Amino acid sequence: MARLAEAAVRMCDAGVVEALASILADERAAWFDVRINALKALGELTRATARAATALVAPKTFSAVVNVNKKYKETPVEAQRLAVQCYINLLDYHETMRALLTPQFIQDLLHILQRIDIKLKILACSALSMLMSEDPGRQLFTSKGGEKIVSENLKVEHLGLRTALCNLILASVTNAGAVVYHGIGTLHYMVTNRQARYAVSAWEAALESVFKHNPSAKFAYTGRLDVTDFTHDGFYVQKRISDRFPPLKDIVRDARRPFKDPVFVINFGKSKLASEPSHERSSSDSKVDSNLRNYLDNLLSWFGEPESSCKGSKSMQYTEVDESEYEVRYREKCHEVSTTLKSRAEQLAEFVVEQMCGLTEERDCSMLSVDLHLADLMLDLNTSVLPLGHVRCGGPLERALLYKALADRVAVPCALCRGGGGAWCEVAVPESDPDEDEIIPGTALRGYPAGLLRVNYIVDLERGRLVRAGGADAQRVCGVTCSQRYVAGKSPDECYCDALFYV
Repeated sequence: MARLAEAAVRMCDAGVVEALASILADERAAWFDVRINALKALGELTRATARAATALVAPKTFSAVVNVNKKYKETPVEAQRLAVQCYINLLDYHETMRALLTPQFIQDLLHILQRIDIKLKILACSALSMLMSEDPGRQLFTSKGGEKIVSENLKVEHLGLRTALCNLILASVTNAGAVVYHGIGTLHYMVTNRQARYAVSAWEAALESVFKHNPSAKFAYTGRLDVTDFTHDGFYVQKRISDRFPPLKDIVRDARRPFKDPVFVINFGKSKLASEPSHERSSSDSKVDSNLRNYLDNLLSWFGEPESSCKGSKSMQYTEVDESEYEVRYREKCHEVSTTLKSRAEQLAEFVVEQMCGLTEERDCSMLSVDLHLADLMLDLNTSVLPLGHVRCGGPLERALLYKALADRVAVPCALCRGGGGAWCEVAVPESDPDEDEIIPGTALRGYPAGLLRVNYIVDLERGRLVRAGGADAQRVCGVTCSQRYVAGKSPDECYCDALFYV
């Protein structure tokens, strides 16, 4: 009868939900054939109509369903599964979901995840994933230690459970949650477990979602930050990567003299050009890299604020124009954007080279000079964690980091790569019709949408210029195409491609 909408509504009006809840709460009744059937009926009613769901979330009736899992030692596992299925039905409705979005309810679901039954765990993951659609739900999930419980369950080799857990990670991960996953080793486990990455379809998506909230870890484990990945305050990179990429707080805590391998940290803080009251500035301004902030303020004074420059630029008003006239306007606009963006990327490259060219008139930036400069900085600051703005003599890694950090804040689409014994930056400049003479054979994509950015220039941070991707100059900056990424985890196999040229 519950599958017929009109009948379900009439039963709700007649108080059937309250009657079924009272049967479920009667401890003298037998579980099988009585209380379990009451649970099944409640599940069908809540699935059929929102009125039944509203009646069930009332405190007196809902306590009967909650007690099924609270007293799990006295209830059969079939009843526990049916109770969680009732939760899922209730979460399908916005009003009842807001009523269930409480710390106690999320804690109850996390307790269910710690039990043995796999099907029960999967149902709990589904219920939690539905609660994560609201920001308060994600905050409560982290405050109740949900990341640790998920990490423990990920080690259970069950395909369905791992898929449900990965979907839960996708729905629940936040910046704070990504830090927790990194700190307890879950991120390293997900990266290095190659068998699970191939077997579980949602594994890669969950890993990418964690990387999205932790770009430092993404760069360490993949060797690349894409154009859509942005460096935030607190982004850090190790000069020498070990088997496991540690959290920054562990690096600071374990730093001991003599300092060997530096760690570069980015922290711009508030811009001086930002129009905001002084009392809103955070108390962490003492940790802000003043040199980096001065770099950014100088660049913004040259280029202008990205938001204001976009608003002040010429825009096409919506008017009915002839198709040929529209094409002319479109090409003019594309040419204007392309020219401005390319010029900005080139000027930024020159600026980075000027700041990282060394402290002497000879501009000696050899490997020995860079290592000596970094060693002096670590001694002066008494730590191996170096603010990037303090580095004035930099090699490929230091220059690429500074370029990426500044490019993200002056609206230059930039990707950061590391591998082949060095690091470099790639920029994406939209081009409507590139010159045929400038196209490297094999690199042009016919019919590629102009609105989608793709990397087409390599930044030469030794000379301060842009070079076409795929050319000989680009290969000199990036290394050979088969060179391995320099990433955390297992060291790549040795490559002998360079030796082939000398045979």
